[in-house]
Amino acid sequence: MLMGRGALQAQAADAAPPAGAPAGAEDRQPGVGAWVFSWLPTAFQKNPYLNETVITEMTDLGRRLPPVSPQAPAYYVVHTAGPIAQGQTYGGEMRLDADRVRALLAASLARAGYLPADPPQSPPTLLIVYTWGSANAAVDAPVAGLQGLLNRAALVGGEKFAREIADLEQRTADFYVPPPHQIPAVPGGGAPMAAPSAIPEFVFEFANPINRFVAHSGKNEFLWSQVNGELYFVVASAYDYRAAALHARRLLWRTRMTVAAEGVSEEMALPKLILSAASFYGREMNEPEVFVQRALPEVKVEIGTPKVLEMPAGEDRRQGGRGSLRD
Repeated sequence: MLMGRGALQAQAADAAPPAGAPAGAEDRQPGVGAWVFSWLPTAFQKNPYLNETVITEMTDLGRRLPPVSPQAPAYYVVHTAGPIAQGQTYGGEMRLDADRVRALLAASLARAGYLPADPPQSPPTLLIVYTWGSANAAVDAPVAGLQGLLNRAALVGGEKFAREIADLEQRTADFYVPPPHQIPAVPGGGAPMAAPSAIPEFVFEFANPINRFVAHSGKNEFLWSQVNGELYFVVASAYDYRAAALHARRLLWRTRMTVAAEGVSEEMALPKLILSAASFYGREMNEPEVFVQRALPEVKVEIGTPKVLEMPAGEDRRQGGRGSLRD
């Protein structure tokens, strides 16, 4: 049995972002640090935590591009591939429409120095294709369930991470199959019987490759939890514009963003996710970035010493003739 989704949440740190932090860094906190139990289900929290990941993968062509920043912008034309629903779907979900996703993505890209083309002054060099939607656990055949798991792994951590998860799944499956010489033959023929094991079941559970991967670090636990849960995602892929105009597909980089979907809607979760990805577009990343933030802006209320404001002479004193108001 594989380790299920944990109930741990990353606790948001109170410290201010460090000097020189990228745009949007003040809105999020790293997801690897102090871990606390969240006893209240997300659906019942007034302002739930959002568990998020971002990963950008570069191609060889993309690595040759000059760095992009607000001081050295790159210009793009955008196209949507539309929404996608992977795995099990649910009715009545509050979805974001294409125009809203496009506006959020444009604002996020602008923070990183990617701006809409305005020829002839600013001709496009990039074609950015985006899609968004949900990726939930499949409930049908095991093969489809495994493929869904690997699809979610690619969304969470990229192609390299998906290959790592596939290898872990295979090694875990092999872990429970005894070698042929340990399977005794049945006298008189018939199906062989599995050899009895002297190792307790709980030791197998602790020692299998997936559980050892999860136990290795808080980040691994976060990623495994994300992969095995229900997700909303956004994917933005940058292609060479000139090649695209000639009907050739030359991928430069791809940024994948995910947020755990349990108890929240796309309308609540995707805006912050998209805006938080601003510092990762077109940037080489060896592993996914994970972070946690509140779904809604936090309002700080400062309570000071009450002050008495005298009413100007001759002004109408309503509310039963009271002569002062308090802050």
